[in-house]
Amino acid sequence: MFIFCLLSPIHSPLSTTLYAADYTYIQPGIRANSIGGAFSAIADDPYAIFYNPAGISTLTEMQISGEISRRFETVSPIGEIAAVYVRPQPNRKDDVAVLAFHSLKHGQNEKKDTLVAGYSTIQTIKHFQKPVRLGGNLKIMRLAFKGGNNLGIGFDAGALLESEMGLNTALTLHDLNIGTGKSIATLTLGNSYRHNNTLFAIDFKIRSGHSEFFAGIEHTVMDGILQLRAGKGLALRGVDYLAYGIGINILPFTIDIISSIPWKGMHEKGGQCAIGLTYKFGGENFSEKLVGNASNKLKTLKSQIENLRNKKTDFQTTIASYQVNKSILQSDIVMMESEKRDLEKRLRDLEMDIDGAKYIKEEPKPKKKRIIKRVEKWPKRYKIKHGDTLRSIASKFYGNPSLWETIYRANEKNISRGLPKIGKTFTIPPPPRKR
Repeated sequence: MFIFCLLSPIHSPLSTTLYAADYTYIQPGIRANSIGGAFSAIADDPYAIFYNPAGISTLTEMQISGEISRRFETVSPIGEIAAVYVRPQPNRKDDVAVLAFHSLKHGQNEKKDTLVAGYSTIQTIKHFQKPVRLGGNLKIMRLAFKGGNNLGIGFDAGALLESEMGLNTALTLHDLNIGTGKSIATLTLGNSYRHNNTLFAIDFKIRSGHSEFFAGIEHTVMDGILQLRAGKGLALRGVDYLAYGIGINILPFTIDIISSIPWKGMHEKGGQCAIGLTYKFGGENFSEKLVGNASNKLKTLKSQIENLRNKKTDFQTTIASYQVNKSILQSDIVMMESEKRDLEKRLRDLEMDIDGAKYIKEEPKPKKKRIIKRVEKWPKRYKIKHGDTLRSIASKFYGNPSLWETIYRANEKNISRGLPKIGKTFTIPPPPRKR
């Protein structure tokens, strides 16, 4: 969304100085300045009120912060102080109010004081992965210079969109004021992306006919105790410099430090040094955070171990199932091989029958001999040998392998998995009578 800020007048001797030094760009916040001012899409500390007021809704604890800074440029150093008070609303968990003050002094006669009251909330909007953060400020600015003193009022507003993949996007409008002279609007589009413990940020600003990129990086180490930062520093009178800083979280206190070096070398006049302190009321302390982090890691490890155990059990169950299936398949293979042998024997018998039929057809019929039929005695006894099957036994005694069920019913106790047990003596009942 939008931010409306208060800037310098154009009808005073200060106008040329401000344009030359361009310190109307200057905003407090050591962490923000350490990553080159690319803070609109991060905006998760008290100084978010100066970059994107939508971000202050991320602050869930009451806290107070103050800092002192000194910036260097070719004419004279710029001194500044800032203080911020954050108070989440007790009856509205998604709403946060902020009161901030920023004072900047350049030389003996130039000064800018800003008082800001901000408010941020969270709104759920359809089709967005997460709720959208919205915020706005009311600003009062006093701009003093040699021979002049202006008082103005303005408004700030901003929006912050978050995603599940760690990419945040911010849109703000700065520097639109009432009562201090010409309004110089600044449109900012910001993006930030977090990958594990590293945060990348970039802001694209369009102001008064020109545009500029601001980029920075922050890396967290030692379970969040230390934050290492670097970014492109703010240029004063055309001197670019590299900003770098460190954040030390010894909760409930947080200490932020920044320093910088000019791009072209130490002989250039430019840069910044500053220190700030933040105190969180009612939040966890340093030892509690360490214990909490260790406890969370322990829970994670236990969960991973439990998952590995479950996977091991599943694999063992799968292996056992495969072994059972393997045994069944092996039995099926044995039965199919036995049936194959039976079929081969039947094929040979059929071939012999065919040869016999041809012989009978070619040779004259012999004289009929009187055949005395012998009466077979049933039941019979048969000792099982290797390779015997129910079908082969039925074929042997009945001349028909399909009568194997008759043998099966008479010898169930000596049959395992569809195969007769080798060495057992089978009782062969008489064949069933044809109907």
